[in-house]
Amino acid sequence: MPSSFTWTVPNSISSQVKVKIIDNNDPIDTTDESDTFTITGKIDLTAPTVGETWYVGGSGYDIIWVKTGTIPTVKLEYSVGGGAYQQIQDADSLSGNTFRWVIPNDAVLSSQVKVRASNTNATKPTIPGTSDYFT
Repeated sequence: MPSSFTWTVPNSISSQVKVKIIDNNDPIDTTDESDTFTITGKIDLTAPTVGETWYVGGSGYDIIWVKTGTIPTVKLEYSVGGGAYQQIQDADSLSGNTFRWVIPNDAVLSSQVKVRASNTNATKPTIPGTSDYFT
């Protein structure tokens, strides 16, 4: 008869995880191991939000994110009009959860801007946080 066990997933991001099952009554002869699976981290962007309007220069705007999993640092990028993501200056290895972005005066922006926060460690599988379009 199949049994189950409620397991709290550890805070260890990895693409090489296995679960091993051992029968306590016969630990030598009855072991079973799962196929390899992945424990993935996640980044949620909470600001900017859809419908906001951000302007170049000034005192800047806070980009805010929440990390789930062991993600020591993130990098921030932005995309205009669905184009390629570009690095946000001085935001390539951030350990906190907020960054004040002063949008440069020469930035070419539109009503189709997105911000993305990604794990700086490419070997640790993580779902990046991506904002909705804002202006």
